[in-house]
Amino acid sequence: MNKKTVLAFIKKYPMSILLAIIAINLFSIAGTLKRNGKLDYHKQICVREDAYVHGDYKWTEKEYDAFKRSIARELGIPRNQSDEYCNRITNY
Repeated sequence: MNKKTVLAFIKKYPMSILLAIIAINLFSIAGTLKRNGKLDYHKQICVREDAYVHGDYKWTEKEYDAFKRSIARELGIPRNQSDEYCNRITNY
């Protein structure tokens, strides 16, 4: 492509080029919002877990293990890493 054809294309289709740039920016924004939404969801789970564990309810060991397993499953991480993960993201 030489300069003349590029300039002719830009002159002929300026709105299409602008719409393409806007679409690329919107896809970029959507990706960022998806990541931030997932992080906020994980923070919410960890805060809820902290409230349940340190609340007034007296847990049996079996109930506590089942609850921690369900939290780890919901976060998508191994059970033994859920406490450290929650500490890190709630302080993030």
